[in-house]
Amino acid sequence: MRWVGHYSHKYDQCYVLIDRHVFLPGSAPVVSELWEAFEAAILAEYTDDARTTIRRSFCQVALSDDPFTSCEVSKYFIDEHMKH
Repeated sequence: MRWVGHYSHKYDQCYVLIDRHVFLPGSAPVVSELWEAFEAAILAEYTDDARTTIRRSFCQVALSDDPFTSCEVSKYFIDEHMKH
C-alpha cells in the first residue's frame, strides 16, 4: 500500500514504515511494519484488526526472544520511532 522513510535524530537510525494488506481467507487486514533500514531488520509489527488470532500474529516488537506484545505497545513503539 505505502512506505515511508524516516531518520530519527533521537535514536540515530533510519527507519522504514511499510503498510501492507495481508490477504487471509475472508479479509485483508492492514499490517504496519517498522524496519531498521540499513540492517534490513524488522523491529515491530502492528494491525488494528479486531480478531484476536490476527492480533496475536501481527502485534509484536521483535526485540526479545518472545516478541509478542499488545497491539497498543506495538503501535506506540512504531509511532515513537517514526516521530523522533
